[in-house]
Amino acid sequence: MKAATVMMIMMAVMAVGVLAERGETGDERGEEGTFGGRGYEEMARRQFRTAFDVEASTGRAPRSSPSKIAVCGSSYYSYVASMLQASLPGVIVDSFSTPPSTASALSAYQTILLLRTPGNTELANWVKNGGRLVTEWNAAQWALDQVKLLGAGTKTNTSGYVGSSTPITFISPGEGLSKGLHNPYSDDGRSEYFFSFFVDPTTTTVQATIVRSGNVELQPVFLSGAAEKGCVVILGDDWTDNFNSASKDTQTLILNAVQFDCAVGGCFTECCKAHSSPRCDDEGISECVCNHSGYSKCCSHSWNDTCVAAVGKFGCGDCATPGACCLSHSSAGCVNRNVSRCVCQQRSSCCSSVWDDQCAALATSANCGAQCPQDCCVSHPTASCQNSAIASCVCKADRFCCDVQWDSFCAEAVVDLGCGTCCS
Repeated sequence: MKAATVMMIMMAVMAVGVLAERGETGDERGEEGTFGGRGYEEMARRQFRTAFDVEASTGRAPRSSPSKIAVCGSSYYSYVASMLQASLPGVIVDSFSTPPSTASALSAYQTILLLRTPGNTELANWVKNGGRLVTEWNAAQWALDQVKLLGAGTKTNTSGYVGSSTPITFISPGEGLSKGLHNPYSDDGRSEYFFSFFVDPTTTTVQATIVRSGNVELQPVFLSGAAEKGCVVILGDDWTDNFNSASKDTQTLILNAVQFDCAVGGCFTECCKAHSSPRCDDEGISECVCNHSGYSKCCSHSWNDTCVAAVGKFGCGDCATPGACCLSHSSAGCVNRNVSRCVCQQRSSCCSSVWDDQCAALATSANCGAQCPQDCCVSHPTASCQNSAIASCVCKADRFCCDVQWDSFCAEAVVDLGCGTCCS
């Protein structure tokens, strides 16, 4: 059986396991930390590389702060709230011993931190409708095991003491949750007790791992993922312990978490995707949309689907998905910002009208250096392959193949997924 087939079978098995068998130990679930022959680290790195290659190529702003945050639970919640209030000028931070329990009360917030306390039904609905939830330690049990916001669950017998200042290793150093932190990162009593998780990598991203004493396998401890329209960040350590003594790294981690955007995998938003925070990363587009009658809430409450639709409706910007740089298409520009800029300096219509054959030819010139798709049946260092129908079929199962690299798994998937034929 080829590797791509193994990968797809494991995907189905793990998804069923997450939904039906929460609470099993790693031994009962079989080989822990692997997915079709690739470890958690490799699978998560794929998702991160894709998201942050996009960030680099589009020049998006690194962060977008929520306008109102609620910190709920734990005896140290007031210290967390104070840190956030001091670090995020203009953001209102409220603190509660238990989370708000009505839809109207929850609607005032873009981000809620749930610290060692369970949520409620209305909170789960708030997340699914576009809220951002950040959990600490055993609050993950409510978010994952009870209301099943992500395709993941807490593992039995893995929620206790590991060791003071246990190193936490981020999958993607310097990006997303780990932006501005040391890697590995640790902080005395803030990183000594841990939950770890079993994960369906098709729906949930492993952000960071630890190694437990006597166990050589990586244990996922930080997760993220989209819950319908909302975003969930799971921090499995006891980071609120004596938070008044927390290191700069721990404070930075929490600041990153409350600004994290699950749709793209990092701390930024964009004008063509709905998100729970107000405005978008292009100030010109934000002002253009919000200055129209009836759209001011896009800049004061949240950038929802109505705001996204307004970008094109009022001519504030173009939310059409750009095509490949090497091929002609009806939209302006192409997916690689650097190649697009290079081409449009030579032929401006490529970025103002359509990306025609001349634009594609310029993209592959020595000056602009676009790397074009190659044989679908052979692995290569660039994304996608020369047959668009085959590429589309394969990439429905594995976006990495079209977003980052057409590796050996992608090449094998052509036949294994019935997307095409390959001559041996």
